[in-house]
Amino acid sequence: KFPKGASPTEMRTFIREMNCETSQQVFIGHHLDNPVQFTKDYDTMTLGFLAPPIYFPGTALYRAVGARKAALVRLERTVVSSKKAMSQPNVEPTCLLDFWTIHILEEINNAKENGTEIANYAGDFEMAETLMDFLFASQDASTASLTMITATMKEHPDILQRVVKEQDRLRPNDEPLTFDLLQEMTFTRQCVLEQLRQYPPAPMVPMIAHAPFQIDENLTVPKGTLVIPSLVGACRDGFTNPETFDPDRMGEERQEDRKNPKSNLVFGVGPHRCVGYNYAINHLTVYLALVAKNMSWERTRTAKSDQIMYLPTLYPWDCLCNWGYRDGRTKAV
Repeated sequence: KFPKGASPTEMRTFIREMNCETSQQVFIGHHLDNPVQFTKDYDTMTLGFLAPPIYFPGTALYRAVGARKAALVRLERTVVSSKKAMSQPNVEPTCLLDFWTIHILEEINNAKENGTEIANYAGDFEMAETLMDFLFASQDASTASLTMITATMKEHPDILQRVVKEQDRLRPNDEPLTFDLLQEMTFTRQCVLEQLRQYPPAPMVPMIAHAPFQIDENLTVPKGTLVIPSLVGACRDGFTNPETFDPDRMGEERQEDRKNPKSNLVFGVGPHRCVGYNYAINHLTVYLALVAKNMSWERTRTAKSDQIMYLPTLYPWDCLCNWGYRDGRTKAV
């Protein structure tokens, strides 16, 4: 689609579309009745985060609010579809929504049998709102990291070649990817973990102090204060040459990520750790495994290629690429 020798193409939009399709399939599967329109509404909604806070017809914020309402209506229909399907006997779940729906239906049936109130979160609209949260969490941050690692790999051809060798060793006959095989992709996963550390896609997580919190002997944050810690800064604290892309730091020999668990805050830490961290890491690892195994690509650099763009997740300023199949391949496997 973006052949070598042609004009290079910015990958950000295409990776976003690919990632949106992936997250939709994982979370809501075939229950989504119009994926194309949903994606358009979702993109319009996310643009509202960067829009001026001016809300009247014709503004970006007004369009974003309308798009969110339309997306929620569509998600509510997916919930109804899943509940209908999972109510039938001998129907296997096909997406995360189906697995969740099975538990919700059990709770609803138990409440009816016991004459107790049905939990509010079991409602169609309430489940749709939760789905929106999951899709948002899985979409923007992962899209940023997918774009970032596409650019980064071409800046480190020696590291990319190590990924290629690992994939050729693990899949010499183009064996299909499985979860067990994914666990053996040690170096590929290290590249993903290092990319996330170097540029955590969500660079800050605003919090409110529920009690006075002492940072050091000179500073105590008063209760009720809005605190916006820098995850980019935290992910550089304690690491050797933190500005350098060095996947070996994540390996068994050095284990810098384990030695600095409270600095490596890409997904948070403790009870507030992101529930989707395994999904995100596996998703990025699968992507890198597939493109390294099947594809060869070139990145065209510009004067701003080393800069970072905030959208409101972190992207490379540009990711202008041309693609071809590796080693004479005519299709990806």
